[in-house]
Order: sequence, then structure tokens, then C-alpha cells
Amino acid sequence: MEQYLGPAAKALLPLSDTAFLRGVGVIEIAVGVLILTRWTAIGAYIASAWLLLIALNLVTTGHFFDIAARDLALAVAAFALGRLEEARLEAREKSPERFAHATSVAART
Repeated sequence: MEQYLGPAAKALLPLSDTAFLRGVGVIEIAVGVLILTRWTAIGAYIASAWLLLIALNLVTTGHFFDIAARDLALAVAAFALGRLEEARLEAREKSPERFAHATSVAART
């Protein structure tokens, strides 16, 4: 797993590669929990920035360009999720009764 860390990241780390990557895993789980709860937009924007940083790190390795491209696409998707959630919340604030009706109709189907 340490092969995915770029030389710039390794030079900046105050701890071992393994310890850093374990911390990364914990952060990724926390962001996933944010996305799955009422803080979807915040979690999506954090995930988007996180995935962009991962893609940049992978490019600095000189390898793994395919994984970097995938993470870049996922960053765009996470950003889109954040924007969609904001739009949903704005629509709900503008017309709560309409939103409640649409939700109840969807629940019955």
C-alpha cells in the first residue's frame, strides 16, 4: 500500500507510511458516515477534495495514472452529490408542503 504514496508526501510525513495510511482509512470512514447522515453535502465536499488530493499524490509517483483518473472522476461525482444535496435542501426550504407530498408519493410506490 505504501507504493501509492508520492515522494513529496513521504518527505512531509512526520510518521511512518503505514501509520499515515491507517489514519487515512479512519478519515475515509468518517467521511463516509457524514455522507450517509444528515451532513451529506459537507461529507461530499470533503470527499471531493480528498479524492482530488489523492489523485494529485498518485500523479507525483509517476505511476498509477489510471487510479488517479478514476479518483479524479470520483471527485467530480462527489462534488456533484454535494451540489445536488444543496439543491434538494433549497427546494425543501422554498416549498416544504410540496416536498412532503413528493416524499409521501415516493414512499407509497
